[in-house]
Amino acid sequence: MADIKSHCISDEEFEKIKKEHKYRCAICGSVQGQPHFLRTNIIIELHQGCKDPKKDMTADNIIPQCQICHRWSN
Repeated sequence: MADIKSHCISDEEFEKIKKEHKYRCAICGSVQGQPHFLRTNIIIELHQGCKDPKKDMTADNIIPQCQICHRWSN
């Protein structure tokens, strides 16, 4: 099986995906740069998460995830 993490998209492609999601986590809806709604001491940073972890991390399989949802999904 290929190393899925090595197939991440470019920063420019991810910026477009974040904009399409209105800079919100696709899982919990937290907004980039704002405090997390459950853990207000954490400022949201969006990471490249995947819709289907069995597939490569291509633009059509990547969603923005806050650091909390990203940690839970990995």
